[in-house]
Amino acid sequence: MEFESYFDDHHIIDLLCKYRAEWAQRRHDYVFFRNLSSCAKNPCEVDFPHQYLFPPRRSWIRPNQVGRRNRSALEINTLALKRTIELNLRSISSSSSWLSKLRLFIEGIKSNAIYNFCYKVPEPDIFPQLKDKVKKTYRPIALYELKDRIILSLTAKYIREVIDKYFLRYSFAFRAPSEMNHITPTYHSAVESILQYLNRFEGKKLYVAECDIQKFYDTVHHNIALEGLWNAILRLGNEDRLDVRAILIFKSYLDSYTFKKTALTKGEKKLLSEGKDGIIPWVKENELKKRYGHYKKERIGIPQGGALSIVIANLVLDAADREIDKIKDQDLFYARYCDDMIMIHTDKKRCEEAFETYCNSLDKLNLIIHEPKEVDEYNDKFYDLKSKMPYLWTEPKGRKDAVPWISFVGYQIRYDGLIRVRETSIKKELEKQLKITDRVIRMMNDKQQRLRKSSKQIIVSHTNKLISMSVGRRNLFTPTQSGSQFCWCSGFKLLRSNKCVMSQLKRLDRNRTKQLYRVKKLARKLNIKPINPHNRKLRLPRYYGAPFSYYSQFRKS
Repeated sequence: MEFESYFDDHHIIDLLCKYRAEWAQRRHDYVFFRNLSSCAKNPCEVDFPHQYLFPPRRSWIRPNQVGRRNRSALEINTLALKRTIELNLRSISSSSSWLSKLRLFIEGIKSNAIYNFCYKVPEPDIFPQLKDKVKKTYRPIALYELKDRIILSLTAKYIREVIDKYFLRYSFAFRAPSEMNHITPTYHSAVESILQYLNRFEGKKLYVAECDIQKFYDTVHHNIALEGLWNAILRLGNEDRLDVRAILIFKSYLDSYTFKKTALTKGEKKLLSEGKDGIIPWVKENELKKRYGHYKKERIGIPQGGALSIVIANLVLDAADREIDKIKDQDLFYARYCDDMIMIHTDKKRCEEAFETYCNSLDKLNLIIHEPKEVDEYNDKFYDLKSKMPYLWTEPKGRKDAVPWISFVGYQIRYDGLIRVRETSIKKELEKQLKITDRVIRMMNDKQQRLRKSSKQIIVSHTNKLISMSVGRRNLFTPTQSGSQFCWCSGFKLLRSNKCVMSQLKRLDRNRTKQLYRVKKLARKLNIKPINPHNRKLRLPRYYGAPFSYYSQFRKS
């Protein structure tokens, strides 16, 4: 496809509808708390900033029951909005004010992306995202204006699909569908490849090495990113040329951001304006001086959250992939998902040599890694290590240095091929349950809050909220399916029913039950009366069992 074809009305409207539906989904959390208390933030204050481009929600053409089947709320809203817009665009008699504004908006995008060779990507706004509550550290998330975001997203899609054939098989992150089988590599594919390797060398000793890059996005030099793009262009040849307009947008994207000037300056101002106590950390100064000398004059760092950043990650780290590919060792396994990597070999010495090759290639790219540590003993501190020298992956059997589990992209894999969810993913879900419950309890205890609902209504609302987080919208008669796409486990489709997974899911169920009890206990104690009481009788929810639990998301095998 030509560059212009990525910026037709169809592709632009697709992205607009997706962003609008995602915004509506985030707004839903504000609606939940606003329904509990009139003092909670009004959802109207967080409406989509470009609401004038879309038809009123009541006029959306929603799909029928068949069209809604096996679709999430996000997909249904996106489809409804897209149908409404496309129908109005085809209609000659339609004279809605939003439609004329939408046409102008689309033409503005086309004008900047296709016809304006001097288009410059403006600096993004920075929104600090809490990373570590204890250390009070924040991650700087870059957010561009809607028009620029669409241009960058479609340009990233174009570049990715043109140069994807240039990347090696070791890379699994943000790839385009394969031309052979039209299957897009994902993090599930990476884990499946590990399992295949494990089956191939069943019964043999395996050694694993892991390397973690410090602040990857914040330490990529712009010249290194451009060099990665030039190398890709050279390998493409004359058959698949990259459009010069895409290259100009790529360069302008880099020019719009540096960590020192944009992320630190704007991010710290944002934290101060919001009254938050925290920092946006960077790598140590001596590491930067070692590589650049007067590093403050260098253009270092690419935006976190920008569409082109994921393309840049693959372009930069492709150099490391190619260094590993030169080794030509059939017994060596290597996989990379963005900046996360894992390496496995049957021989420890060869694994060490390959690992050293990878680390040296990162050093040439001026990327800073966490110092690799030797694993002398498998204990609780093992998972705190960022980079690990080759260690033995096998059944312990009395050996202190034997590691039974390895972690990669959200999963943990045991030496015998059994899979479970990574502990950090479990903790995030537990914290999510706790965060919502704590906020509900704070609202109930605050005497200045004007609660809209009675004690019974609060219990029902809180219960439904936590259940929808775990299994989606269900009723007693919804059949329990393994790995339903609306449940929490849908993000871990390789999971199968086993003792480890069942134990993790029971843990989530126990914590959810605990949070439900906390709200029930306080609500009954306070006996809250709503502002506007009604005579409708309300029955407290009963526990219906399997359809509403994390545990039931997998059939027992």
